[in-house]
Amino acid sequence: MGKSLLHSTAYLLALYFFMACSQGKSNKSKASSEENEHTYHITIHGGQTYSGQVPKSQAGIFWPFSMVSYSEEVNSKVLAGTLMDAGKFQVGIGLKLNENNRPILEGDGPGLVFGEWNSQQKYTPVGSPKMTLKNYQEHNISFAGEKGVGASYTLEFQGTFKANGTEETVEVSGKITSAAP
Repeated sequence: MGKSLLHSTAYLLALYFFMACSQGKSNKSKASSEENEHTYHITIHGGQTYSGQVPKSQAGIFWPFSMVSYSEEVNSKVLAGTLMDAGKFQVGIGLKLNENNRPILEGDGPGLVFGEWNSQQKYTPVGSPKMTLKNYQEHNISFAGEKGVGASYTLEFQGTFKANGTEETVEVSGKITSAAP
């Protein structure tokens, strides 16, 4: 039941954010993007590569990519969020974290979904991909009139994925960075 809650939470967050207002793209240099933008680089081996940056603030207000909360049902912290590169690409994340803030990769895998903007075809892991969470930090933030905990980090992953509605699997590697406020 905890696994389905995590996947449901990640799916609902992804669905909510996919339908929310979009953000514009910034043309900043690569050096400044590491500090001022959320970034993604995902490669489907033998296929498409998706790469981009999304501003971390809009109209001077920090726009978090990932929020952290404690779930009694799964008895751990949950890192969840959605990154939207308007008109181009979307990534949704829902990960349980252990006491050392590392992803818990048990069962049928973490909540990780990605795909092209406005496409019904989204990719999810088959089993548990290899994941590392680097430079993880939590930040107390105010967002949409509410106080909460946001997270900055770099998530690197590699594993087998499949698109919804198909049985064909593909090897995928990626790096997603959630910028600090």
